[in-house]
Amino acid sequence: MDLERMQYEVKAHMEDQGVKQTDELMLIGALEELGEVAHALLKYRQGVMGYTPEKFLAEIADGVGDTVIYLSQLCQETGISIETSLMEAADRVLNRTYAERLEEKGSKVD
Repeated sequence: MDLERMQYEVKAHMEDQGVKQTDELMLIGALEELGEVAHALLKYRQGVMGYTPEKFLAEIADGVGDTVIYLSQLCQETGISIETSLMEAADRVLNRTYAERLEEKGSKVD
């Protein structure tokens, strides 16, 4: 399944389930899931709460996946293709020269 189809199918599934979706709620959901990623990273690095490497990776993968789902629905609510958005962003990143950008901002590259 490509990202655009996933975006559409998740929207339809959520509507079938009666889940309220607005751009604001989708952003809040994405931030909450990203918070779970941060929580897993924090607890793993602190060595607490039984965060083994396996548990850490599972929590990160789950949180990132859920974050992307929420962001896809934010895109759906605002009429943006998540696939197009990601591909355009990737193209910009791959064509970016960081040393030139830093120099434009007056920073030095070591």
